[in-house]
Amino acid sequence: MLPPQVANAPKHAAPLEPSIRLRGAACTASLRGEPMRRSWAAGAAIGVAMARRSGRKNRLLTAQTLKLQPLRSSYSNGPGEEKRKVLAVVGLGNVGSRYVGTRHNIGFAAVDAIASHLLEDPAAKWFFQDDIWHGAFGGNVLQLARKSKDQLADTAFTDLVLFKPASMMNSSGGPVLELVQGYQISEENLVVIYDDLDLDVGRLRLRKSGSAGGQNGVKSIQAQGLKNFLRMRLGISRPPKSEGRNAVVSHVLGQFQAEEMDQTQMALRMTTEAVKDLADGVTIDNVMNKFNKSLVVAE
Repeated sequence: MLPPQVANAPKHAAPLEPSIRLRGAACTASLRGEPMRRSWAAGAAIGVAMARRSGRKNRLLTAQTLKLQPLRSSYSNGPGEEKRKVLAVVGLGNVGSRYVGTRHNIGFAAVDAIASHLLEDPAAKWFFQDDIWHGAFGGNVLQLARKSKDQLADTAFTDLVLFKPASMMNSSGGPVLELVQGYQISEENLVVIYDDLDLDVGRLRLRKSGSAGGQNGVKSIQAQGLKNFLRMRLGISRPPKSEGRNAVVSHVLGQFQAEEMDQTQMALRMTTEAVKDLADGVTIDNVMNKFNKSLVVAE
């Protein structure tokens, strides 16, 4: 049986869930809500449902109680042991079937797309540790580690933590702070992905600092004292002014139009490439120069 977040997804538009086919595992997911079993998307949806049911108790879970290998943003366990460096990537969105595939949830879709690409690529450099998604820190965590650290640049990251808060968009700050504190991640090694009304669909824009720009999830994170994280903004376009102010809410919480899907999926692929570059040690400035000028044009 499909989890409610997937089974009840609207059928008139394609929900932004990744297409996944892992060799040796009965895991398939579809962009158009077709049946699937134990996919990363399903695992995420199940984890969110568990997080909501467990309430406050879930927020007290730590990397140790989850049997995850404890990580710090940069550390060595002892003499002769390798130094670890962690990059945390957070996607913002709302929990619940009514929000699946909406413009406002493109942050969730981006994190799913990153996980899908890194794990199903035949030349993948990463593997997941322990189970698929874990309910922890008031959200869902997927912890990835490199298969090999040979010839790894000094600036590259050895571990990647993907996170989707389960607190609803406007209260994202609490779970993100718990994640940062739990894994002892520095702000400079934190990436937050979210939607932006003032960018056209298909645009990706990176910023090292700045205001929330009216994005309530980012406002909530900043209210927790986190200021210097990298912002990855994905364009969802703004509705015409002639439609009135109320049109903004329905637009943000609505599905992408069919003609926007190719651009949106390409933007998600650009986001994945940007995260890969950061993980491989490319400087933030170089990643910004590479992707900030990119504009997706549907073929």
